[in-house]
Amino acid sequence: MKNREKYKNELVKVCKSGELMKFFNNYVVPTYDCGNYEVINAEKVALLTALWLDEEYQKPEVDWSKVENDDLILVRDGDDEEWNRAHFAYYKNGKVYAWSGGKTSWTASSYMHWEYAKLAEPQE
Repeated sequence: MKNREKYKNELVKVCKSGELMKFFNNYVVPTYDCGNYEVINAEKVALLTALWLDEEYQKPEVDWSKVENDDLILVRDGDDEEWNRAHFAYYKNGKVYAWSGGKTSWTASSYMHWEYAKLAEPQE
């Protein structure tokens, strides 16, 4: 799936509202590590946006420092293991820690780290 397909509805809304600057700064600038909308010329904005739209969509990495305590996550220790439901405890030294036994901070007294973790989608 291309970025243009993933963000189609948002792009239409942005075009109608005239908030292309915000969209460009939030999505295109981080991808290309370029100057923001305010400092580069319109031709570069158009070219970079066109390139970005034709790239394959990649789910962004999780910024674990912004995940809230007790948020629902999925965890496992190996590539061939099933994902387990857990509640986020904290992130330290590249490791995601979750409350033990699928419990939350309200009921758990311990936590453990996992090799693999991802945010859980509502249907998961």
